[in-house]
Order: sequence, then C-alpha cells, then structure tokens
Amino acid sequence: MTNKNTDKVDSVEINSTESLVPEFSVFAFKTNIYSHSVASEQVRMLFGYSQLISISNSFFAALFVAFMWPSNSHFMLLTWLGVIFTISLFRWFSAVFYNKRNKETDNTSAWINVFMLLTAVNSTTWGVASVIFFSSANVGEQYLIALFIFGLASLGISIFSIIPKVMYALLIPTMLPFTILMILQDGYSFHLLAIGMMFAFLFFIFASRKSYINTYENIYYHIKEVEQRKTLVLAKELVEKSSKAKSDFLSRMSHELRTPLNAILGFSQMLELDADDLSHTQKDNVSEILNAGQHLLNLINEVLDLSRIESGKLDIHLENISVSRSLHEAIKLIQEQAKNRHIHIVDHISEQDFYVYADAIRLKQVLVNLLSNAVKYNCDHGEIILEAHVIDGLYLTINITDTGEGLTEQEVDLLFVPFDRLNATNNVEGTGIGLVITQHLITLMNGKLHVISSRGKGSTFSIELLLPEV
Repeated sequence: MTNKNTDKVDSVEINSTESLVPEFSVFAFKTNIYSHSVASEQVRMLFGYSQLISISNSFFAALFVAFMWPSNSHFMLLTWLGVIFTISLFRWFSAVFYNKRNKETDNTSAWINVFMLLTAVNSTTWGVASVIFFSSANVGEQYLIALFIFGLASLGISIFSIIPKVMYALLIPTMLPFTILMILQDGYSFHLLAIGMMFAFLFFIFASRKSYINTYENIYYHIKEVEQRKTLVLAKELVEKSSKAKSDFLSRMSHELRTPLNAILGFSQMLELDADDLSHTQKDNVSEILNAGQHLLNLINEVLDLSRIESGKLDIHLENISVSRSLHEAIKLIQEQAKNRHIHIVDHISEQDFYVYADAIRLKQVLVNLLSNAVKYNCDHGEIILEAHVIDGLYLTINITDTGEGLTEQEVDLLFVPFDRLNATNNVEGTGIGLVITQHLITLMNGKLHVISSRGKGSTFSIELLLPEV
C-alpha cells in the first residue's frame, strides 16, 4: 500500500489503519507531504551515530589486525589499519560539520550522499581486507574473516538501515568480495561458506528493510503528530484572537448604540406620558418607536450575553434557588403576551416546593426565554403546560410544553445555530440567539437542555438542573 499525498493535517487523530509500507523500493518510500521532514530526521539520526560508528569501526579494525598479525604482512596490516582510521576520522569530522551546518539551507540529499560515500569507502576497505588477507590454507582465518563480516553487517542493521541505500553501501562492498572469492575456490567447505554468505546477505537485506519501515513509520507519525499539534495551537490562537476582537468590538459597539438608544427610549416614554396632547396617529407612532427601541435593546443585550459566554467572562453564582419563585417572576414577564393571544398557562410546578442549585438571575433568564418562545411559536387559544419531576434524586427536570406547530427533526437540529431563525418567514420576532444563550447558561449551571418536537404536535423543552445538596 502506498503513501497518500493528500494526508490531512487538520485532523489531530492519527488513523491507526493508515499504512506506510511502500511497494518494494530499493531506496525510499514514495513521496508524501512529510518526505523532506522525514529525510531530515533520518539524516540527523545517522550523523548522531557517526562518532559511535567511528569508534566502533576503529576498534573492530584494531581487533582484526591483532588476530591477523601472526600470519600476514605487518606493513599491509598497518597500512590497512591507517586507512580505516583515516575514514573513521573523516566520519567523525563530517558529524561535527553536520551539527554546525546552517539548518535554514539544509541540503538533505547532499548529506545523505556524504554519509553513504564514507560508508561505501569504509565497507570497500573491509571487503578488500577479506580478499588480501585471505589464506586458502588457514581455515581458522577464513571463518574469522567471515565472522568479522557478519559482525559488521549485523551491527549495521540497527543504524544504517535508517536509509536503505546507506545499508546497501555497507552490505554489498563488505560481503560481495569475500562471497565471490569463496565461489572461485575449489572445495566443498568454500562453497558452503559462500552459500552461507549469500543467505546471510539476503537475511540482512530483509531485516534491514523491516527495520527501515519501522523507523520510517515512527518518524513519520511523530512528525505528523507534531505538525498537527502546531496547526491546532495556531488555529486555537487564531480563534482566541478572533473571539477577543469580536468581544471587544461588540462591547464597544453596544456602548455606542446604547447611549443614543436610551435617549430615544427616554424621549419616547416622555411623549407617551403626554399622550393626551397627541393625535391617534402620533400615539401609534410613539408606540412603534418604543417597541422598536425595546426590541433593539433586547437584541444588544442578547448579543452581549452571547459574547460574554463565548469569551468565558460571564459570571455564574450557584446557590439553592426556589423554582416556584423564579418561575412566578418569569410568568409575570410574558403573561401579557400570552393574554394577547389567548394562550392559557397551565402551571403544575408552582404548587410544589422545588429547589435547584443554580444562578437565580440566569435561571430566570432561561425560563423567560423558553416561556417567551412557547408564546411566540404557539397557536392562538393554545396552551403552555409547565411540569416538573425529580430524576434519580439528583436532578430536577422542568418541562415547558406548547401546543404550537412543532418542528421536524431537521429543524430541531438547527435550533441551536446562532442567528438561524426557523420561523423568520412567519414574522415571528426574535434574534435567533435566545436558545443558544439558554443552552449555554444551562450548561454553565451544570445542567442539560433537551428538545422533543414533532410537526403538528407542538414542542417540549426540558431543563435538567442539579438538586441542592442535602
């Protein structure tokens, strides 16, 4: 399964079914959106091991010379050891230069080639040693050379397999010369050793590829998670800045709007007091000004409430509250609206002595909002039924049921979308944020709001609030 170039960065959750196993590739995974970052991390890991590789390589070379010392030319052995030490020194300094590089102009491919070249030269030096120090008469040395080659290859799997072509730069020059030499020799033991070398080579290729895939996936998912977290942090900061800017704007605008609006309402009320001197048309005009001004003031207050809730600046003071008292105050505020439409309010709550753990002002606001909606979206000569009951000794459920047209499932889903007025076409007054504020307020009081509605059968809004602690 190949990588997808369209990996989503906007999802914080990493899909566990996503597989990065490539179609067999000699060099690397196919390109994905994190390819460069993964390659940079691979190179960083390789050069992070460089100094350890240099020390280990020099130690193995010195050990090899010590074993070969009695039966080989000392000059050849020391020359060969000098070459190994020189390569190890170059590898050491390449790591130093890599760590001091300008990361802003990082050329990952060039650094990979540098590391691969040093690996290939070092491996070739070991491969040459397996040929020039080979003795057909000394079986012990033959197996000793094979042991050193196996050791170098096996130790390289965990490090060099980070990038496949670096691993091949280790395996091929190290194992191929000795394997060919064994094939060219006469004798069953030589050919058996050659077969063993070929099987070992295939095993190392398979093991290094598995190691490479595991390493690549670990790096890939780590980088993906880090990038997603960065994206989320940036998005969160942007949202917070936008929210703050919106709140500041609304706060300032509300102040600027309230000042002239209060003047308009004040003068309108003064005119209403002197209604005896006004004509019938003028009285109607003053009444329209008052109604429109009050509606605009309510709109400003609701927008401000929503802004404070979203910014977390709305204070909630929880205490034991009498439901009957709050409900009585709320009914008084909407009773005139209900009377004008001949809507009968059936109150089964006030006669019971219920208490809840809530904020008195915000509970009243919630009840007024829901009762006002029950009037506005009811039918003339309809009913509003108020009921309450205790659930599991922990919550009190307050049900407000109307006998209006009701809502479809799709409309219920849109109830709590800010400024989405479902009955705007029916000339029902409202801002489209009353229920949004109501839901937020109930949540802040550790409660829940539920809606049950069906077209033609009315709606029931249920509030769940905590009972006072005994």
